[in-house]
Amino acid sequence: AEEIGIKVFPAVELSYFGTDFLIYGLDKEWFLAHPEIMDMDRSDELRLMMDSGALVIQAHPYREEVYIDHIRLFPRCIHGTEVVNASRGAFDNQMAKLYAEKYGLIEFAGSDNHIASRLDRLAGMEGEEPIENELDFVQKVKNGQMKYFAENCQI
Repeated sequence: AEEIGIKVFPAVELSYFGTDFLIYGLDKEWFLAHPEIMDMDRSDELRLMMDSGALVIQAHPYREEVYIDHIRLFPRCIHGTEVVNASRGAFDNQMAKLYAEKYGLIEFAGSDNHIASRLDRLAGMEGEEPIENELDFVQKVKNGQMKYFAENCQI
């Protein structure tokens, strides 16, 4: 990444029976210092992360797959939600956009492309100023200085 000028920052994807959250702004030391999260209710865990300064985004909230028994929404335990997921269809993204609008959530986007050659769709976050580090990213998203972009996505 450094060779081509891309900055890479750490983050965590937290999964809960097919309901996924993107966690930005907490480091390895935070997770090691909070082993109690392994036994917490998901809502309490997400709130603790938010109270600790993390940016918490619900990924693809309307994703339906055979291994997901039902859709779970956490509007009071997150900062935002993916309103564009490049790997999902228009229905999923449209429902997520309504969810974000109705609850006043940050609108977020991601490509979620685990096999780079599989899709030519791109989605993510962009801003006017370069991102210096993960905490800078967190603050810019929380302060509304970032917006989502989508190329070739079903929205």
